[in-house]
Amino acid sequence: MRGLETSAQARAAGGLSFEAGIAWNHSALVKEAPFFWANGTPINFSLLQTSSHEQLANPAGTLGSPLSGAPTFQGNLRARYEWVQGTYRAFAEVGAMHQSDSLSTTDRLTLDLEGRSVAYVLPSFTTYEAALGAGTGGWLVQAYGENLTDTRAQLFANYSLGYKAVTVNRPRTIGLRMTYSFGADQSEVLNRGSGSGSSARK
Repeated sequence: MRGLETSAQARAAGGLSFEAGIAWNHSALVKEAPFFWANGTPINFSLLQTSSHEQLANPAGTLGSPLSGAPTFQGNLRARYEWVQGTYRAFAEVGAMHQSDSLSTTDRLTLDLEGRSVAYVLPSFTTYEAALGAGTGGWLVQAYGENLTDTRAQLFANYSLGYKAVTVNRPRTIGLRMTYSFGADQSEVLNRGSGSGSSARK
């Protein structure tokens, strides 16, 4: 796997700040998994064909094919605004995360009951979140929302039980969180309210 990851932070005047992170990755299988016949002879898949006269693929993936669970692109962005209101320090932030499509497995040989490959493509997705909070002393109260568009992102899929089973992300979650920190100053308390969830930052 080869790629590039980068992140940036910017603080504008008046309590406004931005954070962003981006990752590009290129994955490729460089060594095929060995398989053997019953007599111990290595199987040469390049000499084998399917019933439709196509070359038989190595069950664990062919050379040069992308790896499973390795999206080409991942990126996140967060904007945050902080201000003072009397004895309270408050913040508001919004964030977004995007991930490109990826493969569920490198197995190009196994087929389901309808004759389709179980190397499922996990579609790209974007999720959004937001938070609003205020604190004074050691107290911090914040309202947050995760996966605001209630996106059903497919994180994993498999056919091990004889049917396509898909694992999705957590659905839309809205909540209220209250915390108290002993011996912390207000800036530390407010920073602990940064980010309502994992999708706002890498």
